[in-house]
Amino acid sequence: MTDFHILLLPILLLKTFMTYTTGRNFTVGLLIPYTTPVTSSADLFGIRYAPASLLALENINNSTHLLPGHHLSLVWNDTKCDRNLALKALIYQIYEKRVDAVIGPACHCEVGARLANVENIPMISYVSGVIQIFYCTGFPAK
Repeated sequence: MTDFHILLLPILLLKTFMTYTTGRNFTVGLLIPYTTPVTSSADLFGIRYAPASLLALENINNSTHLLPGHHLSLVWNDTKCDRNLALKALIYQIYEKRVDAVIGPACHCEVGARLANVENIPMISYVSGVIQIFYCTGFPAK
């Protein structure tokens, strides 16, 4: 999956649930481990995905086909692959920045997924391998 497609997934999700009014601004939260200590090549994905996300957002906003008449904004936080930092950043994004959807967190998403579910915020974790979330166990669709 390309970096563009990672940001495109929540956009399509937003497009599915949004009311078709003109001129709506959607804020997408990105929780990414940008400054994770590098122990393998897999740990570098935050450094790659952050700039790719900004570029994808620009491409989506400039497209006349994806969300015509709407605008996307991105709020991102470095989670450093830390559970507590990721949860704190998610709380900030939901309650202060009022995000419409969340991409991430990458490393630990169990608690954050429950918070997003309670607040009815779509969340796509692009890397997490938590099996309960994969099978939607305990995360009913609203």
